[in-house]
Amino acid sequence: MTPASNQSGSSNITITATDEGGLSTSEVFTLTIDPVDDAPVVAQAIDDITLESSAAEYIIPLTHVFNDIENDSIISSVYNNSNVALVIATISGNDLILSLQPDMAGNAEFTIRATANEKSVDDVFSVNVTLTDVAPEVLTPIDDIVVFEDAPSTIIDLTTVFTDANDDDLSIVKSIAYNTNESIVSTTITNNQLTLSYHPDTSGTATIVIRGTSQDQSVEETFTVIVTPVDDPPVIANAISDVALDIQAESLTIDLTNVFADN
Repeated sequence: MTPASNQSGSSNITITATDEGGLSTSEVFTLTIDPVDDAPVVAQAIDDITLESSAAEYIIPLTHVFNDIENDSIISSVYNNSNVALVIATISGNDLILSLQPDMAGNAEFTIRATANEKSVDDVFSVNVTLTDVAPEVLTPIDDIVVFEDAPSTIIDLTTVFTDANDDDLSIVKSIAYNTNESIVSTTITNNQLTLSYHPDTSGTATIVIRGTSQDQSVEETFTVIVTPVDDPPVIANAISDVALDIQAESLTIDLTNVFADN
């Protein structure tokens, strides 16, 4: 006799014996199958998951993952998380919530345990997190620059101005997006060094925009350059030539209009 799977109860069984003359006799007995509290089972296993790091969280409903043949109440828990630095796993109600740590990539293996009447079953799945290609960011803003007219060049180190979570910061390409007043200051970038060269005898304000580009994505940093005027002394614009006079000459008039100039 083979009992049906996951069934319990009692049944009266009759055994009849018949001889060659056709005479028979019967014996009746009762078969009782006692119930056994089965452990819950995995009904629908959780698939392995691949997520981008930009995903704030990922929710997995657990309603149909586990089943208990006796319909006992099932309590689900996060039994194991192999990489808590990458993903935080919590259970709220009947949902498994995966919260990704920012700007991180890697793998984590999770064991979700279902328990009913002190018996349990585990479902294991993995999460692979890949970095989302995000644009670089401004890490260290450039301060506004204030100088006097005719000042020496200003050199600004751009090494730490930008950062990129997906790339080495040193590989970020820096360029001059625009300069609103090239008449007072010229801009050049060489080996991560921004050089501001001030034109002589000029003053005013310029807005400089530096662009950081990494993997075809970019960010811009804007700062202001103020060149303050200086009251320069007058200069000789047209020197007076030496003059030779006759001893009998009474006087000589020299026009000084264009001799001196004041910028």
